[in-house]
Amino acid sequence: MSDSHNHERFMKSCASRAWSSMIEGGVLGFCVGTAMMAWYPDPVHYDIKNTVVARNIGLKTALRTMRGPILWSALVCGTFSGVECIMEQLRDETHASTWVNSTVAGGVAGMVLGSMSRRVDVMAASALGVGMLTGMVDFNGSRFATTPKRVTGFESAAIRKQEQVAVDALKEKYPEFKGL
Repeated sequence: MSDSHNHERFMKSCASRAWSSMIEGGVLGFCVGTAMMAWYPDPVHYDIKNTVVARNIGLKTALRTMRGPILWSALVCGTFSGVECIMEQLRDETHASTWVNSTVAGGVAGMVLGSMSRRVDVMAASALGVGMLTGMVDFNGSRFATTPKRVTGFESAAIRKQEQVAVDALKEKYPEFKGL
């Protein structure tokens, strides 16, 4: 990790980190709310005789549509950042097992995310799933992306020899394709 990342991680207070994460989550929620408005553009109104009447989108309708995603995503992002910061301060770690912090924080954020359903089983399942996902991503870190294995000169010669033996056997078996 770089020095600037350590400075940001341990020199800022938990409240400021949670607040900045809530702002970022609110921006994410605004984008989701805007996409929801684009996906379902026509709000409907039921008349007295149960006939559907489309109405124009006003500011009140737009705010009502975007309020939920903004609040929930800000709450989830702030919860994750705040719990992770508190876990860092409580554990007094040596930076060797930061994945534990993000697993616990992901579990609490998943519980908040699952609380939208108001069901305990969904909250527990989302806490388990999000906690495991964030823990695995933090545990793997930069090793998450795979890099191709580098082959040395001796290994490539051995591979070529094995391929040549297999090709020769196939050429003997199918003599009409010997010239390929």
